[in-house]
Amino acid sequence: VETTLVDLLDHLCQDEKTMETYLWLFQELNAHSVYHLLGSVEQDSLLISGMFDILLPPYHMWEMQRRMPRATHICDCWSSHFTLLEHPEIVLKYMRSSLMQWGLLTATDQHSISKKRAWPRHHLGDGVVH
Repeated sequence: VETTLVDLLDHLCQDEKTMETYLWLFQELNAHSVYHLLGSVEQDSLLISGMFDILLPPYHMWEMQRRMPRATHICDCWSSHFTLLEHPEIVLKYMRSSLMQWGLLTATDQHSISKKRAWPRHHLGDGVVH
């Protein structure tokens, strides 16, 4: 059975109890938010998002980057919530670059990892928004 976003929304709005439960979930998630603590994250961080992610839209990552003093945000214009699975070459490119910049990966390590790649290369024009 193929389910679409419209089907999901129809289900959520089917009756008052279902809608109330769905909205309660967001209240609970908000009650456990650590957004106010992001400014205290001192670790270098790489935030990766997909432009078509409806579960965690890119603007959340832009807001996180704005609050985190040492964060870098990469938004892949061609993926959704599963950027790592949809475009692993883009994720690995920016992970390698960040790890090298932070001194956690050497050029020798990078060359060794590149030789072991198990998936084909795809050139997507890098559809990335910085």
